[in-house]
Amino acid sequence: MIEEGLFDRLKADSALRALINERVYALLAPQRVDAPFVVFSKISDVVGGTYCAQDLMTEAVYQFDSYAKSYKEALQVAEALKDCLIDFRGAMGGTHVASIRQEGEVQLLDPEPGYFRVSTSLVIWHSKGD
Repeated sequence: MIEEGLFDRLKADSALRALINERVYALLAPQRVDAPFVVFSKISDVVGGTYCAQDLMTEAVYQFDSYAKSYKEALQVAEALKDCLIDFRGAMGGTHVASIRQEGEVQLLDPEPGYFRVSTSLVIWHSKGD
């Protein structure tokens, strides 16, 4: 499953780990979690096909939100996340990843918890996996 592979890769990356430890969450971070941290979610996926068969690969868009107490730290987390994932090819969890590229990025402020957020969209071309 690609999500398990993403968790494992993000938690194992030394540069990212130095910034966020293992604070990587899917969809929603726990309440009162210490910043900085990363939350990711699948935005969409497209499976191609031909007249006779469905493609064995999926093009999925994932959003990675890097949260921190300072603007500079949010940018550092986002940069480490991109360094960890962009251009990766190979096995990730029981899934083959053919490519990862950046689709976009936006910088936001979450005033309620008082965090800076950098939201990075990555396109991940991968096998359907397990």
